[in-house]
Amino acid sequence: MKKLLAAVLTTLGLAIAMPAQAGPYPDKPVRLIVPFAAGGPSDITARLLGQGIQEYLGGQPLVIENKPGGGAIVATSALLSAEPDGYTIMMASNIMVTSKWLYDTLPYDPMKDLRAISGVSISPVVVLVPASSPIKNLADLLRAAREKPGKMNYGSAGLGTIPQLATEFFLQKTGIQMTHIPYRGSGQALPAVVAGQVDLYFDVAISAQGLVQQGQVRAIGVVGKERLAQFPNVPTLAEQGLSDFDVASWFGLVGRAAVPDDVVKTLNVAVNKVLATPQFKEKIATLGGLPFGGSPEDFRKRYTEEYEMWGRVIPGTGLKLN
Repeated sequence: MKKLLAAVLTTLGLAIAMPAQAGPYPDKPVRLIVPFAAGGPSDITARLLGQGIQEYLGGQPLVIENKPGGGAIVATSALLSAEPDGYTIMMASNIMVTSKWLYDTLPYDPMKDLRAISGVSISPVVVLVPASSPIKNLADLLRAAREKPGKMNYGSAGLGTIPQLATEFFLQKTGIQMTHIPYRGSGQALPAVVAGQVDLYFDVAISAQGLVQQGQVRAIGVVGKERLAQFPNVPTLAEQGLSDFDVASWFGLVGRAAVPDDVVKTLNVAVNKVLATPQFKEKIATLGGLPFGGSPEDFRKRYTEEYEMWGRVIPGTGLKLN
């Protein structure tokens, strides 16, 4: 009897000492930090993903949390202060790889402290001029700019945004000079193009397609390797003679570097299942985007190449956001 009692007590002791085992990931909602305000492309993309991903995460939802400010520094710092368990992830964009070159100091290293989970969507850049402009193609643009060095202007959605960086990259590639007019987002820049106050504007298709299709602005080229379905008659800049120039706006999921492999795999599989659905494809297409999935390695390759590219381009502009 004493031996039996001792065995029971020993078993109970072991049971008390052993922590409860967590269920398979995820067994609670996943927090998705968005570095920009509600209503913008990053937020819209996050919510589209959230609408379809729950069924592939065992019924657990993505809870969207907007943390704008500081060129995604606020959001990234919040991610890095969370546990690396995959229950807090972030919607990354181009700013993740350009920030290293735009700020003298960052409180983190985007290439070492963050881990790729999956790409989500990509939106090519289109080259816009006012509908009233005599410029119809790349050759016209280069001719006009060279005839009046520094007299033409270009607009942007703000300092350090893809519209500005893409244009500065273009200026470096072509050797032309233009004056920069920064606005507070595409919502302010595009009306200036429509009004003819801006000679040139590089914008992501997600923002520009409505005005192009309505004839309020003219698209004279697509930045990328292929024409866009929504602008089938607009040739790429490569077709017009400008090679090795490819810039696009993209979104993808990242977590802390220490997120476990099995968690990354679960999230990646779930994201790719959503991207393959007709519903997501249709909705992202209406925003001028394309699904951008694949493996974590595919996503990391994309942003590593961009990190290196912007490391060559941005220092030559002298642009800093400190």
